[in-house]
Amino acid sequence: MIPIEKSKIRVRVTTTKNVICGTLYKATNARTIDLLNSKERFIALTDAVVYKEENPEKIKQSFVAVNIQSIVSVEEL
Repeated sequence: MIPIEKSKIRVRVTTTKNVICGTLYKATNARTIDLLNSKERFIALTDAVVYKEENPEKIKQSFVAVNIQSIVSVEEL
């Protein structure tokens, strides 16, 4: 199996309930929209900070899997 060259980008993902800032890994030649339009149901974010709507505290997580159907927007930082 040939390894896929990946690049990492910092993103802000707004979901229906939270805002998550973290690192997203994607194929080097792929666009972020390509990742969102893939057949995968989740995207993985590492070194994430979750800002919950009902709680003003931020929650640090080393890994978060986000269901693509709950994503409202993705902003590259």
